[in-house]
Amino acid sequence: MTDIIYIINPNSTEAVTRGIDAAIAPLRLAGGPVLECLTLEEGPPGIQSQRDVDSVVGPLCRLIGKLDAEAAAFVIACFSDPGLHSARETTHKPVLGIMECGILTALTLGQRFGVGCPDCLPDTDDSADDEGRHHQSHGGQRSFVPPGELSHPIGRRRRARQHRLVGEVALHV
Repeated sequence: MTDIIYIINPNSTEAVTRGIDAAIAPLRLAGGPVLECLTLEEGPPGIQSQRDVDSVVGPLCRLIGKLDAEAAAFVIACFSDPGLHSARETTHKPVLGIMECGILTALTLGQRFGVGCPDCLPDTDDSADDEGRHHQSHGGQRSFVPPGELSHPIGRRRRARQHRLVGEVALHV
């Protein structure tokens, strides 16, 4: 086993993968594991529906199977954690989903959590139910910002509005 952690963007939008790669740059440490971002070429342009989630499971598992021998771990870099459970059945290596990790991290900071996310993502409460955490979910606050628009000026203004909404929700958590 090598020290490569594969961070997989399950949609086919290279700009999103480049953004993920830039965001994790500060986590790259001398002597640490290699953090390699990949785009799932067979994925849809964005994960915006359950059909999109379902469509990436097979290609994602095939990619993980292909990379398994050289991987230390895998990260599914999409908030709906598409294919997380199937990916875990594909390898004995750790497979982390960013939503699951975010929820579990939030619960180390408080008793309940809330989520601000684009309107295009599957229902966070359903995912919280899958993890047995529904009773701890404060629900979601939609921002209506598709993932590809977050770097656009209008998307940044919408994102700022989301941060204000999250702050309001945090007062009630």
